[in-house]
Amino acid sequence: MNLSRHLSLSATSDLLSRFCTLSLTAICIHPAHLTPASDSLTNFQTNASGLLSVVLLHKRVAGADQTQESRGRTMNPAGRCGRENRESSRAYPSQNTGRPAGRYTVPVPGTHRSHRSCQARTVLDSERRQSAVRPVRSCRTPAQPPDFGQAFKHLRTNPALALTEADALWKHSNEHPHLRARIAELKARALFQLSQIDACISFINSLESATKNDKGLLIAKGRALQAKGQSSEALAIFQHLYANYRALEKDHKTLGLALGRHLQLMGGTANMNKALAIFAGLRSRMAGGLANTACDDKEVELALARHFQLMGGPDNLNKALAIYTGLRTRMAGGHANRPCDDKSIELSLGRHLQLMGGTDNMKKA
Repeated sequence: MNLSRHLSLSATSDLLSRFCTLSLTAICIHPAHLTPASDSLTNFQTNASGLLSVVLLHKRVAGADQTQESRGRTMNPAGRCGRENRESSRAYPSQNTGRPAGRYTVPVPGTHRSHRSCQARTVLDSERRQSAVRPVRSCRTPAQPPDFGQAFKHLRTNPALALTEADALWKHSNEHPHLRARIAELKARALFQLSQIDACISFINSLESATKNDKGLLIAKGRALQAKGQSSEALAIFQHLYANYRALEKDHKTLGLALGRHLQLMGGTANMNKALAIFAGLRSRMAGGLANTACDDKEVELALARHFQLMGGPDNLNKALAIYTGLRTRMAGGHANRPCDDKSIELSLGRHLQLMGGTDNMKKA
């Protein structure tokens, strides 16, 4: 195409030269030399007019080509989109060389897309981006599990406050299903401490089976039934707990003490012997399996000593005295007949000496 354009410009230059020569010849001819028989002027005018038209036409074509070339340096070729042109030029450099700028070329199927297809793809991509659903992040702070430590401490010092805290936690118990039984236990124990025995039992019975059969709630219900005087129902609960929930060392101790104390309350020789077997078994367990040997657990030692007191008789009272005295000596650093810093041990020993009677015991008490 550049070669044909060059040839056209060369032909135009030859025509311009001929036109200039004829023009000078016409100027030099005097009008007196022209005759009607001579038609050289007529031929000149005709040739000049044709040459002038050709010159103007080629000049117009040359100007249009120069304008199109300047546009082609800054714009994409017709029928091509910008991104595709850049990508294809990097992937297929040989296909973009030698192509005349500004000329429309029919895209080959499978190699380039038309400008219309590029526009359609751009619109489709834009619609997909606008219609894309982004995940909505919740601004709500996840509920934190409640702290029961302080609330359970209030059971002994301020049970009314413990009940208030339990009611507040119970309203949101569904947010913490795994803590629902723990919150219910707090409320039941607060009601028990406030001597609302019927309310405590009714609340536990109103719970769903999975919750009211929780170990802590069963203990609370057993103690409530015990306080209400329903000993048989309470005994069934404590026996069930002691038989099925004493796998852990802590549970073995807690449930054993609960069952033994309930048997003490029920009274009778059979129940007292059963309670003695439970307390003695706990003591041997805490002492590493050694029978009739003191252990390091003060609560178990005191429970066994008090049971001997309740059983009565000189032999049992002496056994209780030996337990109290041994606890006092251990708490005093191994010094016999010396007061210790444990108030409960000192009071238990004094009351036991009173119970035994006699001048010497009363003086010691």
